[in-house]
Amino acid sequence: MKVVPAADSHLPEMVEIWKEFMDLHSDLDPFLERRDNGHEHFKKYLKERIDSDDATVLVATDDDKVIGFSIVYISNHPPVLKVERYGHIDSLAVRSEYRRRGVGTAILDKIHEWLESRSIDRIQLNVLPNNVEASSFWRKKGFRDFTHTLCMDK
Repeated sequence: MKVVPAADSHLPEMVEIWKEFMDLHSDLDPFLERRDNGHEHFKKYLKERIDSDDATVLVATDDDKVIGFSIVYISNHPPVLKVERYGHIDSLAVRSEYRRRGVGTAILDKIHEWLESRSIDRIQLNVLPNNVEASSFWRKKGFRDFTHTLCMDK
């Protein structure tokens, strides 16, 4: 297995993994149900992030098969805080048959390298509170609660 920057040739497999990722999340919260053409918008979003100087899209491959990916970008808190810039992990997804085999950890290691090369010391991400598997992964990697996002559907 290797983790490398994503290329346009990886996009179709990344979209398939994203579909699985989103379907898992919509089972946890129906609000996250994807649109019929959501994958087209996601593919465009991936391309934009691949081409961005303030983002990295990484893929984990096994014999040239994409088995996982991540999207990370640099963002800013309001200028009233001492630490303004931070890395935001937008997503980290691994094909179901490759989970619990070190793929997520290998991707996260590359994320750390990329952020360190840009002098970013803080990383933030969002996880669904009822996504026990993801919460466990992130906590084992040293992440802790920071804020809680509340919502209400009317």
